[in-house]
Amino acid sequence: MPRDDDQSLGDQNTFNSENRDERAAGPESLGDEMTFAGVPGVGGPQSLGDEATFGGDFGSIDDAFDDGMEIEDLEARYTTEGMLGKGGMGQVLLATDTRLERKVAIKKLLGDAARSKTAVSRFLTEAKSIAALNHPNIVQIYEYGRAADGPFLIMEFVEGSSLLDKCRKGVVPLEEAIDLACQLCDALSKAHATNIVHRDIKPANVLLTADGVPKLTDFGLAKDEAADTGMTMVGAVLGTLDFMPPEQRKDAALTDARSDLWSLAATLYQMVTGKSPKIIKLNDVPQSLQEVLGKALEDEKEDRYQNALEFRDALRECLTADGPDLSALDEGQCPKCGTKNDSSRRFCRNPDCGSSLEAPCMSCSANMPMWEGVCGNCGAMQDPLLENRREEMAAQRLKAEQSVPEHHYARAIQIAKELGDETDPRLQQCKSWSEQFIDEVQIERERELQRVAELLGESLKHEEAHDFPAGIKTLQQVAEPIRKDAVPGHKETVAEILSRLTRKQQEVQSLEKQIRDRIGQRQLDNLMPKVEKLLKLVPTRKDILKLKDQLIARDAKLLKVREDSYAEAMDAFNSQDYLTCLAALKKIDPTLEDEEVRELRESAESSNERVKALDRQITAALTAKQLDGLLDQVEEYLFLQRADTERQKLRDQLITRNKRQLEQVETLISNASQLRDSGKYESALSKLQQIPQILRSDEVKSLEQACTELHQARQQAFTALGRARQSGAYSKELVTASIYHAMLDRNSEINDTEFRELYRQSQEALEEQKQEAIAAEKRQKNMKMAGIAGAGALAALVVLGI
Repeated sequence: MPRDDDQSLGDQNTFNSENRDERAAGPESLGDEMTFAGVPGVGGPQSLGDEATFGGDFGSIDDAFDDGMEIEDLEARYTTEGMLGKGGMGQVLLATDTRLERKVAIKKLLGDAARSKTAVSRFLTEAKSIAALNHPNIVQIYEYGRAADGPFLIMEFVEGSSLLDKCRKGVVPLEEAIDLACQLCDALSKAHATNIVHRDIKPANVLLTADGVPKLTDFGLAKDEAADTGMTMVGAVLGTLDFMPPEQRKDAALTDARSDLWSLAATLYQMVTGKSPKIIKLNDVPQSLQEVLGKALEDEKEDRYQNALEFRDALRECLTADGPDLSALDEGQCPKCGTKNDSSRRFCRNPDCGSSLEAPCMSCSANMPMWEGVCGNCGAMQDPLLENRREEMAAQRLKAEQSVPEHHYARAIQIAKELGDETDPRLQQCKSWSEQFIDEVQIERERELQRVAELLGESLKHEEAHDFPAGIKTLQQVAEPIRKDAVPGHKETVAEILSRLTRKQQEVQSLEKQIRDRIGQRQLDNLMPKVEKLLKLVPTRKDILKLKDQLIARDAKLLKVREDSYAEAMDAFNSQDYLTCLAALKKIDPTLEDEEVRELRESAESSNERVKALDRQITAALTAKQLDGLLDQVEEYLFLQRADTERQKLRDQLITRNKRQLEQVETLISNASQLRDSGKYESALSKLQQIPQILRSDEVKSLEQACTELHQARQQAFTALGRARQSGAYSKELVTASIYHAMLDRNSEINDTEFRELYRQSQEALEEQKQEAIAAEKRQKNMKMAGIAGAGALAALVVLGI
């Protein structure tokens, strides 16, 4: 009787529930071999990325949902040959691209799914995710868009089976399983380098070509970490439970590149054991693989391999036998054959070996026994120097490996050759890797050039079809470093063809611009030669052919459309229905547009944009409860949308509020004026500061300035008079105080009795000082006169005496 965990082999449902019974009864997802293998599935119906695949119930379907994409006619280029699979949400068709003469798979969303924002968003996420990845181990998306019956993807048709089929046949040989896993690591490295996480890796989502090349597909759950669309809600569980890492079971938003590596490791587990990873027993895994697989399946992301290349290298190394540990050689031990030698020997005594037992010092380059830790010539410690060199070599190796996905093959080979040519026996860890890596790079380069040759062929067919943008888009898939390389079977390089297609496309764009400009300026005379020249470049362009017919016909029908449309637009504008106005104006042929039409369009656009801007501002102000100054915006809005009853109500409320505020402001102004008139300027300013900034009229500002000036002058006056009383310098200090006194005289309504009394007292004191000064001067004068009279009398007496 089969074990529980064996029963799920082949039951790779894609779902978002941990309910085992729910999964057991579910259909296979149309992301497995049913999608592209060309052989319809056996058994129950297949779902096209059912609700579970897209993350659960869509909720209400928006029948009017429109993603804004242009409707394309698939039948004009593709001939449908059969159904590859069908489900409740859509279907996958086998078709032939008549232009490129190749089989393709057309994946389509239909019905409710085509009108669901969630489903279409995930569908387009898959398109954009795969379209951005050019890798031989990833199913390619050629095009995506919207047909009349819903969105579609034009995908690479993989004629073969799936890894799930292979697993159903039994255990996959270890070397083959690891080779498949390593190729998938390369694919994931490419995806992760562009910040795309797959999140649903499992055998059903790995297709195998007839040559056994694995191709990763079904990116319907992909997460673009560089431009997160917000489709993954916190707490949502997406994916297939048996192949789902622990963090994804908790919350799909927690996944990253290391989550994909866990799922790939679970897939490898199924390959080498033939059992579902629902229950993982490492003892069932070949011993050489246990340690690597155990690390890849750690619960914590930090404990796993941190990138796909690291995981790939570990898988490769687990198949190769370890050489002697040169970091721990016994004295006299040969690093090549392990023979024990006398420590005085310079070469191995083994006649079948004879290898050197010396190595150059890492500091002075003098030869020394390689097991010695200290150079006898310069005394340099070898272990830290060797460790530094090993780290440098590891960094160079990483640089070489990273150069391959960037298609810098020559650089990768040069670095690998330099590492492989290392002569120091203690630094031979990269030698075997170098040889294998160089072979792999050369194979990869040849394979890439073969793919480039196919792309060149495609681009030339696009050129024959006069579809230059498609040809350019095809060649832009070729990496920049190899665009100038010679391509087998082609005389021209990618760069040369791309330059020609770009030149043609630029000529098309230039002619289009000239024609558009001439039409926009209504300069239709002699326009036909440019139209015919453009038609030579793109003879099947319907819009240009239509333009040619319009230039020939240009009859009264367009004039009538212009008149009727303008009348409709004017009625809509007068009714303040700006969108209807703009829609009506679009019906007018550009050749018949005049200033009247342009002015109406500009007015409608300006009014519509202003209405939207005002609506956002009003909504934001209401949300933030910032009502001051909002009435002007509401009034302007109602001028443009007078029928909006909600905003009319808001206007009335704001008018009432403003009236109340104005009354409060008047009260504050009155109170402040009274305080000013009583000389309480600081209190008056305090009242005025209670008035909101937006309600501060010129009257408020003037009163505030007057109070400020009066307050400052009063303080200065009191300070001066205080000093005068202490020093007696009334004359000087009264000059300062007189400034405020003059201000009071100019403002007769202000009654500052305290100051006036103090000022009066100071004046009286000054007057007393003046009177005292006059009296003193008079006494001094009298004393002087008395002195002169006395002197005269004395002189008379003297004369008489004589």
